[in-house]
Amino acid sequence: FTIFLFAKFLKERKITFSFTKIHIFWLTFSFISLVSTINVLRYNPEFFRRSFDVALYIFLNVVLSFYISNFMKNRKKVENYLFVFMLTGFIIGLNGILNYYTSYDIFMGVVEGLLYRDRIKSTIGNVIFVANYLNMLLPISFYFIFKNDSTDSYLTNKKIAFLGKIFALLNTMLYLFILTIAQVRSEFLAWILEGILLVAFFILFYLKNKQSKFALANSRFSIIALILLVVWFIVISYLFYFVPSPINNYGDLGGAGVTQLERLEKGSLNRDKTIRQVAWTSAINLWKKHKLIGNGINSYQILGSSAVSDVANSRPEYNFAWQPFDTVHNDYLQVLTETGIFGFTTIVLILIFLVPYVFKNLEKLIADNDKNNTILFVSLVLSGVVFAVQAFFSPVVQILPNALLANFVISTGLGIYFNKLGMKSAKLESKAGLVVFLIVLIAIFSSAYLRTTHYLSEFYYGRARVAGEFLSTFEDQEKSIKEKLRNLEKAKESSQVTQNEYEEAKKKLQDELNNTRKEIEQAYLHGKEAYIKSIKFDRTSGMSFFYFSGFAYHPLRIQKLSQDIEKNYKEILSQNYDDIQKIIDKKEKRTDLLFLANYISNNPSVLKYEKFVENLLKAQVSLDSLALFSTA
Repeated sequence: FTIFLFAKFLKERKITFSFTKIHIFWLTFSFISLVSTINVLRYNPEFFRRSFDVALYIFLNVVLSFYISNFMKNRKKVENYLFVFMLTGFIIGLNGILNYYTSYDIFMGVVEGLLYRDRIKSTIGNVIFVANYLNMLLPISFYFIFKNDSTDSYLTNKKIAFLGKIFALLNTMLYLFILTIAQVRSEFLAWILEGILLVAFFILFYLKNKQSKFALANSRFSIIALILLVVWFIVISYLFYFVPSPINNYGDLGGAGVTQLERLEKGSLNRDKTIRQVAWTSAINLWKKHKLIGNGINSYQILGSSAVSDVANSRPEYNFAWQPFDTVHNDYLQVLTETGIFGFTTIVLILIFLVPYVFKNLEKLIADNDKNNTILFVSLVLSGVVFAVQAFFSPVVQILPNALLANFVISTGLGIYFNKLGMKSAKLESKAGLVVFLIVLIAIFSSAYLRTTHYLSEFYYGRARVAGEFLSTFEDQEKSIKEKLRNLEKAKESSQVTQNEYEEAKKKLQDELNNTRKEIEQAYLHGKEAYIKSIKFDRTSGMSFFYFSGFAYHPLRIQKLSQDIEKNYKEILSQNYDDIQKIIDKKEKRTDLLFLANYISNNPSVLKYEKFVENLLKAQVSLDSLALFSTA
């Protein structure tokens, strides 16, 4: 988009765009995020890259917001984009059902989860985020059901338009089904707030249009669809919560003693409340250290665990709530702790200015007596409300699909098509415009590099995890074959098998063992290579360091080090020998055994003693693993 606008600017030597106060607050927040990275550079320089990456990403989202607000010039464009979002929701919804009932994902393969609801990842990564994304799309689907089809619609053919309504209806039913089985309480809370807002909008409409025949459901299809959706929701809720049925796997939700209503019971609510209270308190405690510009954007990822530990240890009733949090589970408090009072204030101002804008602008839209525009604007508002509510309880702002949809609906609602309260305009000309575009282009290419290397790091991390799973499988297989060989020896000793049977079975098992050992070596090397690539692409990849620490003391590595120690004992003991030792952060290197280098130098024959070498290397690889763990 920016490159397209830049080309237009070079041709016309000027660009005019419109914006609101909310855009300015949003832009200000992105600048504050960039400034906050100073504290990351000061106190956690190793993490600066990731923090700066996120700050640039926020800035580019602001640029995208300006673009969306100016690009969405008519309803047809808005509907086209929303329909694409709805299509993604349809795919995610179907995939979520597959996750829930089969533990399989069409993109990711097998998905794990103790409880069935935990399996609902649908490539977004968490049942909460999946539910939030679909709940944000729910008002959009309602719009496509209840809208009037006209010549400026995304579908002009009446038959095709009707099929579009059918698709929207099926989508809505799918979303309601997923939201029911996902049992995300904050999404139910969002429904309550949406209901309150709908009542307020309804009152506003009738106060302004007492004589109008304007109705939300003025067609037979709309009325039938509304009745069908109400009945559908009541039926699936009843079948899920109150009776054993295929919908709830006949009461089996994947965990012993887990019931459908457990998440709505007082004990469960209090437990989850305490867990979040611990995380929120830790965020406030961290904020107190740097009140103005915070600890740095995205810094809670590395500061959170220790801060949560401090809170959990402060009161006995908090002990159970300790978890290695990398998010606050409240994006507003995360903004406070990471960008300080300056960043938090801009977000609060955005919310404060949005509320009166919604009601005043809706009043103007109602006065225009355009049903589609009114319903669509309300749908955009409700979609944004769902996002804002979830941000109180989880890091939904940090999830790409959810954040992108939120940016779209809010920016469109503020943009030139819907905004009836007036927008300010600015014109970029000559040198000033060129400077602005160059800054944006530099930010885009820098962010593209950082994002790409980060995703490549995640890609290789994923491959390494798969290799690790294969490694564990083959090692279990090796143990099984060894056990069979021992049993075979016992069978021979007790004359349970003939000599020919023994030799034939032993040869077969030995071949299996040799092949399995080759598979183990291959999986180990693949996993090791993938982890190293992941870390080299992005050294802030803590999870790669964390899981790679297990590779440090693998028997194959010990075997390799035992072959090389005679000539390289100094490098091995100083953690400067192989690839595993070289990626350890310098501050985390453990040279506890380096003092033995002088002893070995004066007594080289000691390396001829197998037991000494074995014990020395076991101690050293444990230090290597610990160093990787602390680096993580």
